[in-house]
Amino acid sequence: MAIYFDIIISLEDFFAKLIDLKINENIEIYVEYFNSEKKTYYKKIDVKNYNPTDFNHTDYKGFFMISKNIKLTDLKSPYDDLIFPYAIEFKGGRETESEIEKIKCRQISKTPNKAIDKEYQKLQRHLKKMPNIEKGVNWGKHFYKNIYYDTRLNKTIWGDFNRKENPIEIKTTHNTV
Repeated sequence: MAIYFDIIISLEDFFAKLIDLKINENIEIYVEYFNSEKKTYYKKIDVKNYNPTDFNHTDYKGFFMISKNIKLTDLKSPYDDLIFPYAIEFKGGRETESEIEKIKCRQISKTPNKAIDKEYQKLQRHLKKMPNIEKGVNWGKHFYKNIYYDTRLNKTIWGDFNRKENPIEIKTTHNTV
């Protein structure tokens, strides 16, 4: 079973936090797209100099942190047997002026590579210490303890931009992490 948590934060703030964390230099980030021809393709980005339009593109699906040096041309899928122990998957994160999509963060492998596991744990520890970030929300009739959210957001929050059925209404317990 994969290990996961969700984050409701703007990608701009999220990537700023990755820079603050001094992500391991061997970590690479790939944006995942799914085009109208039902083909998946990837683009390597630099966290310090990324283009926000990379994440607002209609083909955008998510992004991956990968700890192994993999050439983009060799990257068929982060789910390939030789790659997934080295990957963290992030789905979502799209944003408009009035709406934001939660980011689902997931360690794909049950037995991840030590370097990627270290970065995953570092990210969670950092989220727990960040000002304006709280953990755990009531969404509908259920409490979700693995959702971190930015208390400064004043937008409609969706679990998935492609299925805008029920917005997430954060009714916090007001317990900071």
